[in-house]
Amino acid sequence: MRPAEYIAIALAFVFYVRTWVQIHRLVKDVNAGQSQQRFTTLNWTKNRWAAWAIHARLYPDGRMRRGIVVNFCASLSCGVVWLILRVLDLAVRHTNGLP
Repeated sequence: MRPAEYIAIALAFVFYVRTWVQIHRLVKDVNAGQSQQRFTTLNWTKNRWAAWAIHARLYPDGRMRRGIVVNFCASLSCGVVWLILRVLDLAVRHTNGLP
């Protein structure tokens, strides 16, 4: 693998971790702001729209929700860049007859 591929993977991992950190903060905010339904970070994936809607009602500004979406999209984009770099590297190796 080339250095650019390592950088793309590292950036994707950083943005992925930032996404889950912000999801954890969102869950803590939702649990602190209302007492009817409790969410956990891992349980959030089952009821994400309920937690998202509660957070939108409690905090209409939506900076945290926007951050989750941005970090997720950045992680996905870095993964796609890595995949493209990997395919290009394999194509160049195949056309040059390298293993």
